[in-house]
Amino acid sequence: MPATAQRIDTQPIQLVTAALAAAFGDPRHTCPADAAQQQRLRDAWWALVAPHAGRSTGELGLGELPPTKGDIEPLCNWLAMPQSVRETAWLHVFGLVIARQCPPYETEYCHWKDPTYRAHQLADIAGFFNAFGLEAHPDRPERADHIGLELEFIALLAWKLERAQAENDDDVMAICRDALTWFVKDHVIWWMPTFARCVQQRIETHPFVDAVSSQRDALDAMVGIADALRGWTAALRLVVDVEPCRQIIAPQVDPQPVDDDCEKCTTC
Repeated sequence: MPATAQRIDTQPIQLVTAALAAAFGDPRHTCPADAAQQQRLRDAWWALVAPHAGRSTGELGLGELPPTKGDIEPLCNWLAMPQSVRETAWLHVFGLVIARQCPPYETEYCHWKDPTYRAHQLADIAGFFNAFGLEAHPDRPERADHIGLELEFIALLAWKLERAQAENDDDVMAICRDALTWFVKDHVIWWMPTFARCVQQRIETHPFVDAVSSQRDALDAMVGIADALRGWTAALRLVVDVEPCRQIIAPQVDPQPVDDDCEKCTTC
């Protein structure tokens, strides 16, 4: 990337992406956000989406929302909720095993179920992580293609790009910009909007009969967070100048064996 290339305002990307990562990641590893953190998130959201006001649905990829159609308030509300409420609601949606309706793993949306193809996709994601010195946390084992990890990686890239721009380091700027562009193209736009819609459908069509009112509020917030993810995907794609993806996909999760004694369990 030449020194005269347009620079990216990375701080809004960092804050919004990290917040989305916290929402879709395990709630046990995040603390409630205070009022100041929520306001910073609101400011970051509008800084990210405002330049894309007026975008029509015809300019968007499949499942994306016009960036300004997304609402950051559900995400702010979710992050402010007690950890126990978020954890219970999160388990309602994603369960203790891979949720067939809305798996939070990229490779579960691949058209081909061939293990070699999926392993190649996982290896490509891990290659991005390794190139920037990221390793799995020993106390938090997770597949590299989990949406929370992918979002955390994008937030890290934005932070590294911000530092490189501040230091006028053209070489690092080029590396970070290229990595961000290719990661968004290959590991974001083709599946995250569909994942978001699957989350919404899971919540809207499942009765969750044992959810108390506080958890119901959290589940409703997650529906809004999914919309924010769809708008974020469009905004980030436009920032890095990637063509929209209009590929029709759906989860391809193999059914888990079910124990007769727990077939009525709403968690799994």
